Amino acid sequence: MINLKCDQDLAKLGIINAGGWNILAFWDHLDSCDICREAQVALIDQLNKVISGEQEFEEVLPSQG
Repeated sequence: MINLKCDQDLAKLGIINAGGWNILAFWDHLDSCDICREAQVALIDQLNKVISGEQEFEEVLPSQG
């Protein structure tokens, strides 16, 4: 799972939705958030693990119930 250092919600930022990852929203957030920009290497590593299948996509989806 990707845990943003600023503790903002991935879905509310538009980074993740039921269709998958919005990489542009992820990069936009890194550009605009000082806290996450400082931790961008670790955040990109987390994203790569999810994309490569090392982590399940469902682990990061908010519950829909």
